[in-house]
Amino acid sequence: MVNDYELVDFLDALASRNSTPSGGGATAVVGSMAVSLGEMVANLTVGKACYADVQGRIATIVVRAEQVRSRLIQLMDEDECALAPLLAAYALPHGTASEADERTLRMEEALRGACGPPIGVIEAIHEALSLFDELACIGSRIALSDVGVAASFATAALRGASLNVLVNTSMMADRTYAERLNARTRELVSDGCERAERIFLDVEGEMTCPRS
Repeated sequence: MVNDYELVDFLDALASRNSTPSGGGATAVVGSMAVSLGEMVANLTVGKACYADVQGRIATIVVRAEQVRSRLIQLMDEDECALAPLLAAYALPHGTASEADERTLRMEEALRGACGPPIGVIEAIHEALSLFDELACIGSRIALSDVGVAASFATAALRGASLNVLVNTSMMADRTYAERLNARTRELVSDGCERAERIFLDVEGEMTCPRS
């Protein structure tokens, strides 16, 4: 499973000719790095006297960030596991009409299953963005740039996850279901990228503002 790898091992496996890990797992990794950066900023704010009035909110962010990060790590494994039924369906014979029907049915089930992990990544990043938004306002100023980096990673994770949905829906026989999933994915990703860009620009603005 992906989360059993050391980082270098994961990168070596990602660079290999093997089917897994792949872009879906990499997207979850990028998302988990984004959340880890936000969690770091929150932890740097914990217990600081100058942030005494936000300690309750920061404590909540730390807990929520840890939960989101754990979910993204789980999604790395889920993405890898979702590929196995898809590869098995590809390999099914389809020389006769009954074989072709069975293959189509199995493919459809596998393609729907393969969409689950990237949609999960998108939903997890949405939750993370709410944390980043708050951290940009109340997190430690010495680590503010890391909130901007987290927002940038969040954008990459959202866009990457959307492609992992679209590549699967493009092969679905049920086009009504596929287009409904595509529309939902595009809406979530568009909203998330707008939020991430706003957070990034807010942080960038503070970085470039002359300090008195």
